[in-house]
Amino acid sequence: MVETIIGMGEIAMGLSGDLLTALGLGSCVCVVLYDPVSKIGGAAHVMLPDSTISSFVLPERTVLLADADMNVRRHIREILAQRDYTVIAEPKAKDELIDLYRQHHPSVSLVSAFLPPVNWTDAVQLLLQVDHQANVVILSPQTDRTFILDCLNRGVKDVVTDPFTEDKIVSSLDYVLFRRHLKFADFAIPILRRRLIAMGAKQQNLIAMIAGGAHMFPSLKDEEVMRIGERNVEAVKAQLHREGIRLVKEETGANVGRTVRFDVASGELRVSTRNGLRTFSP
Repeated sequence: MVETIIGMGEIAMGLSGDLLTALGLGSCVCVVLYDPVSKIGGAAHVMLPDSTISSFVLPERTVLLADADMNVRRHIREILAQRDYTVIAEPKAKDELIDLYRQHHPSVSLVSAFLPPVNWTDAVQLLLQVDHQANVVILSPQTDRTFILDCLNRGVKDVVTDPFTEDKIVSSLDYVLFRRHLKFADFAIPILRRRLIAMGAKQQNLIAMIAGGAHMFPSLKDEEVMRIGERNVEAVKAQLHREGIRLVKEETGANVGRTVRFDVASGELRVSTRNGLRTFSP
């Protein structure tokens, strides 16, 4: 079994054989979304209820699309045009890739794993030499986990595998561009839902289980601070309703910390507290 630790303000997805873990939840809420038919699931570690409490500026949605195949570029361009993303450059080879990146500074670069005359490792290395903070997403026919982990270890932000569907492309770009906002329920849950659907989950099968939202500091006088766990739970439930996802299990509130482990194969949610272990099945 492969265990993934989900840090605060992060999301993670898994298949049968994966264990998703959120450690030491206080006022934060772990939101598990699961398709029990396909055995595809994911979890979000939500820290805050609503992005409207923050004054952050949303990033631009500009894309550099690097692929030698004209048909692939046209297909992806048409998808992005319908989802408020703008393709600002379309390099077809390594030299064009670097020149056009320097010229346009896109928000994210979609780069083919086979961009002539180099492979994806060379292309990523070149881009990161130009801009070590570049958001690079690889377009690849390979789907095995070893390849994807290799990409991520080399600085790639995400990998989109063939077939390049709208769900896969858009959920990947949203995930990369809005990663800093995944601490909010109104960003984390929609993006997690789209990521799971891109992996093969079905909207009509998705169910939710949540844990956390504790009242950790009862001695504090600030009413809003005291209620942050409760507000997180309220916001998560409201967002699940907006996404059309049924909440089937809940372990929230009180003044205890929780550690959550979700077994994707069985759909079992294990919640540990100082009072013991509770197990929930979908």
